Amino acid sequence: MCSIYLGLHPDGVILLRGPGGDEQVKLLDSETVALRSEPQSELQRTVHMVQVDRPTVPVLYLAPEQWRSGEPIGSAADVYALGALLYFMISGEPPTSYKGADAAEIANRHRHERPRGLRIVAPETLPQAESLVDRMLSPRPADRPSLKEVEHTLICLITATEVCKLGGIGPYRDPFPVGFGGMGVVFRAKHNERGEERALKVPLPLVPAERVAQEVKVAETLRVLGHPGMVAFFPPEKMPDGRTVLVMEYLEGELCSERIRRGAISQDEALRLGWQVAEALAVAHRIGVVHRDLKPANLFLLGHRVKIIDFGIAKEAAGEASPQRLTQVGVGMGSGPYTAPEQWRNASEVDGLADVYALGVTLHEVLTGALPSAPPLPPASVPDPAVRALIEEMLSENKTLRPTMARVAARIRAILERRPASPWIGRSAALLGVAGLAGTLYHFWPVTCEIAVNQPDVRVLDAATGAPLDHAGPTSPFRWQPKGEKTAAVRLEKPGYRVEVVPLERRHSTRRSVDLQPSHWALTVEPKKAKITVGGAVWHQDSKPLDVVDLLTEGKTMLHAKVQLLDHATQELDLDTTADEVHAIRMLPARLIVKTTPPGASVVSAGSALCKTSQVCELDVNKLPPGPLQVELSGYGTVMVPPLHRDSDTTLDLALVPMPTVSIDIDSKPTGAEVVVKATAEMLGHTRLRRKLSSEKWPVELEIRHRGYVSASVRVVKGEDLKTTIPLVAIRTAPGLDPIDVLNATERGR
Repeated sequence: MCSIYLGLHPDGVILLRGPGGDEQVKLLDSETVALRSEPQSELQRTVHMVQVDRPTVPVLYLAPEQWRSGEPIGSAADVYALGALLYFMISGEPPTSYKGADAAEIANRHRHERPRGLRIVAPETLPQAESLVDRMLSPRPADRPSLKEVEHTLICLITATEVCKLGGIGPYRDPFPVGFGGMGVVFRAKHNERGEERALKVPLPLVPAERVAQEVKVAETLRVLGHPGMVAFFPPEKMPDGRTVLVMEYLEGELCSERIRRGAISQDEALRLGWQVAEALAVAHRIGVVHRDLKPANLFLLGHRVKIIDFGIAKEAAGEASPQRLTQVGVGMGSGPYTAPEQWRNASEVDGLADVYALGVTLHEVLTGALPSAPPLPPASVPDPAVRALIEEMLSENKTLRPTMARVAARIRAILERRPASPWIGRSAALLGVAGLAGTLYHFWPVTCEIAVNQPDVRVLDAATGAPLDHAGPTSPFRWQPKGEKTAAVRLEKPGYRVEVVPLERRHSTRRSVDLQPSHWALTVEPKKAKITVGGAVWHQDSKPLDVVDLLTEGKTMLHAKVQLLDHATQELDLDTTADEVHAIRMLPARLIVKTTPPGASVVSAGSALCKTSQVCELDVNKLPPGPLQVELSGYGTVMVPPLHRDSDTTLDLALVPMPTVSIDIDSKPTGAEVVVKATAEMLGHTRLRRKLSSEKWPVELEIRHRGYVSASVRVVKGEDLKTTIPLVAIRTAPGLDPIDVLNATERGR
């Protein structure tokens, strides 16, 4: 039997710090815990009304349904109370104010009023989490998130905060969270040297290491594949705690799920998107990768193109056959209505037909805006009979009745082109008529293309769209039938060899022989003593042009090159293994580059200004004086420059924070006294003194000095303006002595 708490409020929460410094939360007031199956009595509903005179606790933590008689109370009441507690901790005030109201007015307002909205404002705020507290405080229990969703969102927020505080991961700086999923948080970050934006996926702390390792393995497979219909992957990075961070291309567009919410999508547009997804997944299935979580939220639209994202629970067909299995027998994995029946029963044994089922659900939703019912589909939902028949086959309960993904792609393309399965069937009547007139029956054969290549394992792509072409087998010669009028040329690719584009003749069969030539790189560096590393191997630039084939060990289409020289900025570049490349690189001294907002700050070392950031301040790192550096601007907080690297540029784009400022209005009797900051002996002016005072350290002690009078002190507190008049006490002396002479003698003695 599940229980609900019904007593959460600040006075019932205790924070305990353990021996290791870890904080733990304990809930008190457990006598208010109620079994969900028991009805709420009127006494339980009004048990906290005795504390109306305390407007912050605990009346404000009761959900509206706890005030409405006859309404069932469930765990959503605890969600409301937790939302009110979070609101109080973030803003410092309760979500609703009932100050001065009597009990009857409080009860009436609390039943119907929605608390004022709260948006979490912080650099690490995730878009999905901004309205979390507002949803938790919804008057209707059905509109509130579940406790599990709240827990997951808060864990993602904590992860986002930790990563933002790091300031960077590997060579990527300034990570900014852009979203989260079931396994991790995605950040946008920029490469330190190349300035390229990438998407970094940081796994949540509770995700098993085996699951992360499987995702990294799939990502590496897809990185080598480099299909244009899938998000591109780059070498992974590591968090300080050892977690592996996936690095992907950063996409700007919208999710297919967002496009569906915006309105209807035409059948042609929907089918073209479905065809691209099917083509990409057919390639993934051929190399043994199954997505297992295909849905509109994992399809990213870039205009008329689509990319498949989030391979978090994807698997390789041979990857989970090891003794250490990542999915248990009898355990499902996927996303609700998009999950195939066999995947619910055992996620570890699914094949590409599970993705076919998910694509069928997705295609129906894109076409109609709604999830499908069990086949057969009503004609009104999908009017086109060919499309309806295809979706019904894809949604078959028995997976053996579903078409393969390659067949799905071929059928969608045939529907788009509106042609029979054979290009000559549609003309049969006319042909037979002509044959009858001539007294002879002619046979018309479809156009075929055949290309023999001198290398195995060559990728054959449509030169215009980059889409893989269906051909017979992975080895030469390649044979296929051109489909439609758009395939005017094919592109032959193999890592380590130059790309060849072969034009096609669509009116008659084509037979071609192509010799792929190895690609070469020529890299020259000034000065020549620099060290060049390509793909992990050291290369000497005095040697002949580099034969790329000799470097390839994993069939990569891109290799990373690094040029290093002591006290110079390291140069990095990505080299295409399918093309000749020539690069002349000049090594430059490592620099410190500082830009501030607002401009005009000084970079200071040992009290001396080295340069001003009127635009951008650039300093040679090897010529900087020893000791710490700091960035200073009057009225703003000082920023310490972090340790500099001698082998790379250090770029700082600093947003200076204004120091806290208060207004002071100080007078004295008599006037004309000096006002001095005690800590720094800085002279602020004479009384009557009116000005703004800013400081990094508070409170600030001021000394009021006047010749012939005893000095007085004034304390200025952060955030509180000061207006005061100080009566000064004259210095008393023995008869016959001038107070001024005594004061002068005292100052000389100092």
